[in-house]
This record gives sequence, C-alpha cells and structure tokens, in this order.
Amino acid sequence: MTQVCGSDPYCCTTSWDGVCVGEADTLCGAGCSVGCAHDKCIEGSALTIGCDPCVTDICAADPFCCNTLWDSACVNAVFFVCLEFCP
Repeated sequence: MTQVCGSDPYCCTTSWDGVCVGEADTLCGAGCSVGCAHDKCIEGSALTIGCDPCVTDICAADPFCCNTLWDSACVNAVFFVCLEFCP
C-alpha cells in the first residue's frame, strides 16, 4: 500500500478505487496485500470489494458502500451483515 500511495496519493487521500487496485498489482505484484482504504468501522470513502471479507459481504448487500461512500449505514452493516462489533 505504501508503494501505491507514494506513486498515486489520490489512493490514500481520496478513494481507493479500481485504478489503485491496478497500480497495486503493477507495483507490488499479485501477492500484494493492500487492505482497505480505511477501517470498516469508520465512515469515509467507498471501500473496495475484496479488501476484507466483511466489506465484500456488505457491498454485495449494499453496493453503495463500495461504489459511492462508506457511510453510517455501511458501518452499521458490519454488525448486521457480518455479526462483528465496531468499537
């Protein structure tokens, strides 16, 4: 992730989008583990499907969370979809 953010700050300051995922593959290879742009328990930019199993499940139920914005409904879904607790 550090390599991608250094190459393309947009990925870490604005949104981790499909371009950032592609850059991760190019810069760190197929084995690169980039994680989510931010914690799933915090509102912020849209998260990327596949960055966390729970995020993937939430985005399957509510695509808005990965296409537009990770809002309070997405954070609430961490419990209701994944049965995980946010602090």
